Amino acid sequence: MPIHQLTLVKVQDKFGLMMWPVQENIIGAVTWGQAVTITCSISTQHLGGTFTLQQTSGPFRKSQTSSTNSVTFNIPQVTFSNEGSYQCQYQTRVSSRDFRSPQSDSMRETLTMLFIYSSVILPKPSISMIPVGNVTWGQTASITCSISTQHLGGTFTLQQSSGSFRKSQTSSTNSVTFNIPQVTFSNEGSYQCQYQTRISGRDFSSPQSDPVRVSVTGKRQTYPSISKSPVGELTWGQDVSITCSISTQHLGGTFTLQQTSGSFRKSQTSSTNSVTFNIPQVTFSNEGSYQCQYQTRIFPFLFLLTLNKSSVETKLKCKLIPFLKGNTHYVIYLFFSDPAKAQHLHDSSGECDLGPNC
Repeated sequence: MPIHQLTLVKVQDKFGLMMWPVQENIIGAVTWGQAVTITCSISTQHLGGTFTLQQTSGPFRKSQTSSTNSVTFNIPQVTFSNEGSYQCQYQTRVSSRDFRSPQSDSMRETLTMLFIYSSVILPKPSISMIPVGNVTWGQTASITCSISTQHLGGTFTLQQSSGSFRKSQTSSTNSVTFNIPQVTFSNEGSYQCQYQTRISGRDFSSPQSDPVRVSVTGKRQTYPSISKSPVGELTWGQDVSITCSISTQHLGGTFTLQQTSGSFRKSQTSSTNSVTFNIPQVTFSNEGSYQCQYQTRIFPFLFLLTLNKSSVETKLKCKLIPFLKGNTHYVIYLFFSDPAKAQHLHDSSGECDLGPNC
């Protein structure tokens, strides 16, 4: 710990008029801006003289006359310019004898050597976050660092304890707010603040603040939309296109089209927010409901953004193939649930709806 040491050195002038007692006083550390007092005293019968406190290598110099054998000098708000060694001097005129000797022979002797070491102690900053608690993926988090000090104009640094995030910002006030836009899972973790400032050409840093934790939760799920072309019922053997799309900023994911109760399932990665699945020459095995799903990988997790919500219904009509047998007009209807079997139905329209009467 830096100390202030005051030593009174025992000296004797050549006339034997003064004896200086040896004393030593060790004081605690003085912080930048604190007040310090220096007391000069002398053991002599020749009172009424003048004490002078002089900074050995600096501009500080004060003189004070005293009717006693001591005097106290005050240095309010110590700065680095006050650092260094100090000397006390005492001079007087002995009434019975008038001395005009050289300085070394005069009654002016060094009494005190004081070394001042001043230091700036910055307190630990405080830290807070908005929103409090969990942050939703893609949301903006704001972390505010503040410090109670008179040494403004310094730099606040926000550091992720175990991660790559680090930002610094100079402020003319005692606080600064850091924004983390569109948080992702890589922003999860603990954060701490530190304050650095320069005073009289010296750099000082505060301790690290207490940590604040950023916890990221999954983004609210959005459902994909699904559409079919052509719309309405389809004819057996016709081509159909089903388009899945989603409103999200997280592109580059995979769309999956799934038949709700059937074997059809296709997946396709897309750099955009939509993809179109083609089903050529539909058969009755393609009949039913279809759903879209979208998933993307957001480091370091596989993040499922959507649920299988939207669906489209595909309904087929029978395709009737007419042929002639003698003088009778016949049509053939294929039940594609059992393609090997065929039943012959007569229908002048050439087609019938899928159903129990088809």
